[in-house]
Amino acid sequence: MYYTSALAYSRLMKLYNEQIIDNKLWRFRYHIIMIVKYAINKKTVPQTNGKDIEKYCRSIIDVLEDDEKSKNIFLECQDFLFSLDEEIKISNRKSSEKRATTEVILREIGFRYLGMPKQNSFFK
Repeated sequence: MYYTSALAYSRLMKLYNEQIIDNKLWRFRYHIIMIVKYAINKKTVPQTNGKDIEKYCRSIIDVLEDDEKSKNIFLECQDFLFSLDEEIKISNRKSSEKRATTEVILREIGFRYLGMPKQNSFFK
């Protein structure tokens, strides 16, 4: 899991440095990494103490190790965030720190990637 996270962060930083990912989303870099795992697997994260987590991480690593697939998935995450701009206000420098922003993103992840109804949330 730690390697997967570090690899995702490293790939994202490379795309920022190459100016492929819009710098307006710099404050949302951890949100992007959160979105990536759902965009790739299209399911929730399994328990961290089982074999399922290894498969889950392996599918993410396989995408991230392929430069073209990695670039495409991060661009998809960028588009995902920009599509929520009206709700999360990307230009507001404090927006990335707000719980409400994360809730909007998680709600949309649930809808787009996990097949949950739009009004549902990860928060109970």
